[in-house]
Amino acid sequence: MFLSGSTFESLTNRIIKLFSTSNLKALNEKIVFPIRIHYLTQILAPHFQKAG
Repeated sequence: MFLSGSTFESLTNRIIKLFSTSNLKALNEKIVFPIRIHYLTQILAPHFQKAG
């Protein structure tokens, strides 16, 4: 399930207010980036499957 643009923006703004820059970098590396990779993999995988 994807977040709507406004929900994602609201969540992002709240996170930025809570964390310092170094903590945001760690948050991105440990949580956000893996989630992004998961979603992109799910979206793109069917386009790269070998033809049977």
